[in-house]
Amino acid sequence: MTIGKNRKFTMFFLMLAPAFITGGMALNEYVPYSSAIGWLLAVVSQVIAIVFVVRSNRMKRMIKGTLTS
Repeated sequence: MTIGKNRKFTMFFLMLAPAFITGGMALNEYVPYSSAIGWLLAVVSQVIAIVFVVRSNRMKRMIKGTLTS
């Protein structure tokens, strides 16, 4: 069984969120407001992952609805 394209993007953005937080905390000494920027990018990454999940579920429902009709 293969992983769908939307699921790959979802996993990518879910894994990217902690990387943004870690990067922001690591650069806290060198870049002003880097921790806030890292957290903001992590939230944006989570929202993008949610969009891909919703899109995938919507497509599954559309396919399921067309098969039963």
